[in-house]
Amino acid sequence: MALSRKMPRLMNCIVKTSDITDHNINVAIDAEEIITELALPFLSLNTNSEDVEFIILDDIIIHGTSLRIVYQNICEMFSSKAHVSCIFRHERANISDFVNTEDLSIIKSIDQKTVDAYTDAIAETVKQCQLPIDMEFPVFKLNSSIEEIKNAIDENSNLPLYYSSDRCLSYNLASFPTVSNNVDFCKARFFGKNDFTLLEIFSPIIISESDILSTDKSLFGNTLYSAIWEKLTRNLRIELNPDYKKSPVQMIAQLRESFIRSLVVIANYIFSLSAFAINADSILPFNLKKHIELSKSDLSLLIGRKLTDEVYGAMMAAVEMGETYSSPREKYMHIPSSFAPKAFKSEIDGERFLTAFLADTPSEAFDSIFKFQHYTNPKFENPYIAYERLFFGETHESLAETTSIFFDIEECTRELYYWIDENIDAGYIVPKFETVKSDDDGIFWRRFFHAGIRKKDNSGCS
Repeated sequence: MALSRKMPRLMNCIVKTSDITDHNINVAIDAEEIITELALPFLSLNTNSEDVEFIILDDIIIHGTSLRIVYQNICEMFSSKAHVSCIFRHERANISDFVNTEDLSIIKSIDQKTVDAYTDAIAETVKQCQLPIDMEFPVFKLNSSIEEIKNAIDENSNLPLYYSSDRCLSYNLASFPTVSNNVDFCKARFFGKNDFTLLEIFSPIIISESDILSTDKSLFGNTLYSAIWEKLTRNLRIELNPDYKKSPVQMIAQLRESFIRSLVVIANYIFSLSAFAINADSILPFNLKKHIELSKSDLSLLIGRKLTDEVYGAMMAAVEMGETYSSPREKYMHIPSSFAPKAFKSEIDGERFLTAFLADTPSEAFDSIFKFQHYTNPKFENPYIAYERLFFGETHESLAETTSIFFDIEECTRELYYWIDENIDAGYIVPKFETVKSDDDGIFWRRFFHAGIRKKDNSGCS
């Protein structure tokens, strides 16, 4: 099991170079199945737990928080133990209290002075693979070069182009009408390979937890997407229902949150499939659309190979038929667009506006916001509480609203799309679906951006 999001892509690079000597990593490369932690809930309900052995792979451990959660979840869900292999471990990361020494292998321990150099090396290695690092959304393969695709789109549609390079294109799909009031943004990214191109569709939405867990109604109405959602998630939603009489002892909060996060990821994946169907004619002219293929390997990372085989045909049918889903849902009101520990909330909010005011460009403001929230900031040192980067979160909305006060709105929007993509690819920020509460105490899930392990220096370069 490769911890998302860099490790699955790093494994692609390891396969190509074969320069890793760690036994567990080499065994994992040849394993029967490679998944991410997001697939664990699906695997737990579709596999004999006694027959499963896990090797957990991580690229670098700083605090060990994510690894601890995944390791403990495996222990709760399955009867088998897990081995852990990590390429780099920060010297202060304490993982021996939950992983036995004989089940742990570390290639190299590093200190704070060298952590940036190693995180930079990992991020650059992954970036050179030219693969989408966000595997939570649909990835398609096209048997055309990125130059051919750009020329075809320019000739046949009016899609706004946010940016282009010799390896990547990004287009705005703002016309996407499906639950449009609750979509943070909608875009298409193309990644150029030697003889083909990868297309990823992003349409992250705000979803209420009650809608996610409902067993009485579907998120996707009377559509093929509804049948896919039911096939993938019904057993999980029943398991999470507190009224389910056959359910085991009350599920621990940490495990329950991980289960729901996996449901949220799949809901966003399916909504993004609908976003592609709605925009397909604009994104791809007919001659290119005929040769498109949804990536089974990427989907398998999210739900496992067995379920992928069961729903892949239906997903491709929905795409080929142009199946769409449009919801009349009103916009959710008063959903927080950022979060931070109460002890630092006012300071974080003040710093966000101050840095935007002092910045010369929107991108410089974005850099400063996340530098301030990095785990090495001494302001967050506390002898009683270890504040970590995952305790802070920003959204597309919070970043756009802050900078648009001081800069032209179109300039902010254009720079924000480019900045987010580049900084996720480089490992400076990390997206993750998190929970927030509305003013009426409703629980909602939204895609937030955290400061990554990797940190920019004062010049904005690594």
